[in-house]
Amino acid sequence: MFKRDDIKVVSLKYESYSDVKLAFDTLAYQVAKAIGERATVFKGNVDQVIHADRLSYNKTLTPLFQPYVD
Repeated sequence: MFKRDDIKVVSLKYESYSDVKLAFDTLAYQVAKAIGERATVFKGNVDQVIHADRLSYNKTLTPLFQPYVD
């Protein structure tokens, strides 16, 4: 199974491996989609979103979904 820091190692390969890029882009889209689904429930009255899990510290993933939800 995966170890604690495997996401860091994989994210370093984002630019050089198309499979890693596809996986990260897909994950970013899914996160943005989930945020949008929740915003609909609140009728768009959302001031901020707190992304609080281990992936929120990833410097590759977070900038990928920010343009979708800004």
